[in-house]
Amino acid sequence: MATSCPPVNDAANDEALIASVVDDVVNEGYTSLHPLLRNPASRDWLCVNNNKINAGQLVFPLFISDKDVDTPIKGFYPNKQWSWRLKNYVSYLKELVPYGLKAVMLFGVINDELKDNDGGVGSVRENPVVQALRELRSGEH
Repeated sequence: MATSCPPVNDAANDEALIASVVDDVVNEGYTSLHPLLRNPASRDWLCVNNNKINAGQLVFPLFISDKDVDTPIKGFYPNKQWSWRLKNYVSYLKELVPYGLKAVMLFGVINDELKDNDGGVGSVRENPVVQALRELRSGEH
């Protein structure tokens, strides 16, 4: 599907984009739209716009650990394993927003002794990703 993208955050252009994608979907024989088309940022990611990529189309990886210190990741500077306790990742992300950052993907770095075969630590409140997500959503920064 090669749909040219109008600017995001414009209701008329959003409707035009959806109509254009619907036409593409119908012409290709698809029976339903992908749920991602409901979100303006996702529509921007899915569009072909002169083969140019901008910062708003990228997802920044954020590695959150349950350690008490931020730990550099060799070969991945300036990113780190950020301690959810120190909350330094919040100010780091704030610095990236003016450059077009719109999305992050959180990866949990769990101590080996807490891991089990069922991934149980992934759903507990003490999980570093859960803590970091709570902090990022709080809006207290």
